[in-house]
Amino acid sequence: MSTAATWMEQAACSSADPELFFLPRTDHHTAQALAICHWCPVRSECLSTALAEGHVDGIWGGLTETALAAAHQTVPDRTELVR
Repeated sequence: MSTAATWMEQAACSSADPELFFLPRTDHHTAQALAICHWCPVRSECLSTALAEGHVDGIWGGLTETALAAAHQTVPDRTELVR
């Protein structure tokens, strides 16, 4: 079993409706998703995956799309790491 599968199976959102995290949301839906993330035991792994894989849509690791976009700006270009 891969490491990604392991953390995803442990994620608090694994039993939640994915639409809550990825479809256009109201402030209420965003608050619900962030509340799930707040108590998630693998939140850091989720965020690390989002940053490493360049995810910009949805809520990842307790960050909204706006916060996630800002976080991407602080992460070094991953392509430079593999040269």
